[in-house]
Amino acid sequence: LRLEVGKEAVAQTEDVFVCVTLDYWPANKCDYGHCQWEGASLLSAPLDSPRLRAALRYLAPVTLRVGGTSQDNITYAGFGDETDCPPLEPQPPSQADRFTGGCLRAERFDALLELCVAAGARLVFSLNSVVGRGNRTRGLRPEVWDPSQALSLLRRARAVEADPLWGVEYGNEPGHVPPSSYVFCERKAGGAPVSEACVWQDARQAAELQADGLRALDAAVSDVYGPRTRSGDAA
Repeated sequence: LRLEVGKEAVAQTEDVFVCVTLDYWPANKCDYGHCQWEGASLLSAPLDSPRLRAALRYLAPVTLRVGGTSQDNITYAGFGDETDCPPLEPQPPSQADRFTGGCLRAERFDALLELCVAAGARLVFSLNSVVGRGNRTRGLRPEVWDPSQALSLLRRARAVEADPLWGVEYGNEPGHVPPSSYVFCERKAGGAPVSEACVWQDARQAAELQADGLRALDAAVSDVYGPRTRSGDAA
């Protein structure tokens, strides 16, 4: 496995960079006895609120990043296919700090795009990086990431006249996820790998899976928006 670092800058961040985030947590997401997500996530916030739009305009130029811990569980439904729309589990009134499932409907994504256009905010959308790779609780199968849902989402954004989509992210903090959760590997009853070779296989396969997914995402973005240009190149 080899990593090559180029000498050219791919992008440049301006001196003043303001970014805010909308996560997917439901109202019953609680930490240390505090449940503070009522009406505060992408799935529940009043995206048409004049106060919210005014706040974003006040922070301009601002980038709105959508994503977080739950994004790799989220399914995109209503984007021209028959995808199921599972709810986040557990549902209220049960309180929890970890959830499975979750769904972003096309009409909610439209409302997000409208918010960004109205507030003049640039949108960075974090995509589910485990689509097509099996059950995350057991580990990901060593298969190529499925970009079909991402393509539907990108095309919907591209169709907006003042498309606010400024960038996409592949998965939530993929570099912080233990490699063992990204691949199937034979393990003992207590969860430990059967050999040191298995640990190396985990790390190597995890890196290869991430690289494959990033290549697939790059191809999906290029399919919708055209080839990527480097900083300083002519568009």
